[in-house]
Amino acid sequence: MFGTLNNSARWAGFFYFLLIPVGMFGLAYVPSVTIVADNPAATMENIRAFELLFRSGNAATLVMNIIAIALVLSLYELFRGTGRILSGFMVALLLIGTTISLVASVGIGASILFSKMGAQEVLPLAQQILFTKVSLDLWKYTSMVAGIFWGLWLFPLGILTYKSGFFPRILGVLLLVSGLAYVVDAFVFILQLDIHFALVDYLWFGEASFTLWLLIFGVRKGADTSI
Repeated sequence: MFGTLNNSARWAGFFYFLLIPVGMFGLAYVPSVTIVADNPAATMENIRAFELLFRSGNAATLVMNIIAIALVLSLYELFRGTGRILSGFMVALLLIGTTISLVASVGIGASILFSKMGAQEVLPLAQQILFTKVSLDLWKYTSMVAGIFWGLWLFPLGILTYKSGFFPRILGVLLLVSGLAYVVDAFVFILQLDIHFALVDYLWFGEASFTLWLLIFGVRKGADTSI
């Protein structure tokens, strides 16, 4: 599909590089502007005031998931010779994560549709606020469940990176650490533990380092053989 191992690595780096800013825009920036924690009334007003931005965030999330599928397929091409079964697990885990993430976008879509249906003119304010809260809470919870699989897929990827000989082994270790951070953060949210920071904010460099290596160096010299 991608030709040589080095081509697969470059394509994977390209898709990973695209994935990061698109994901940050849709999952971090837009919510930071529109969603006010513990204030669904203010959030509802922001959705109406910044509807285009809100829609753009939802669109970015959809694009992010499409890019993620292209990414994992290029990584499968790269690593299938190292471990076909483990590579298959990698693909399956990420596809589960993208599916759940796409379902999560329905919660955001519901908020947009609600604001366009004129429901605010016929429903009491309290019911409008409740609907907004429920739809956004559903989005948050479903997104965090997706986050578990966004972390789990990094475990087989980290092991394959470590074992393949294509890259410095430290990159595989860093990917495992990043994957663990996603999983821990997701369970902290789901279990409602009183922890007010996200591990992934401090351990994101595993994915960033791997992405840069793919883009700049590809696979190590001598590993660039036909697939």
